[in-house]
Amino acid sequence: MRQVIEEILNGKFNFDSGSLDFSCPRIELSLHADETVEDFFTVYGPEGRMTEGYVVSSDLRMECITNGFGGSQ
Repeated sequence: MRQVIEEILNGKFNFDSGSLDFSCPRIELSLHADETVEDFFTVYGPEGRMTEGYVVSSDLRMECITNGFGGSQ
């Protein structure tokens, strides 16, 4: 792990366009006016590799509480 961190700090990392898997195939919510709902999903990257990214929504009514993710799973 220390070697991986050293490589990242030295600017040695991949931008491979591999695939990501998600804990659910689709996120769908039905809400009433002024109702708030909180839920979650998990992002899985390639096994044994560090993956990092951002979560955004194009809908102004949707707030992403955790807007970034990173890790080996």
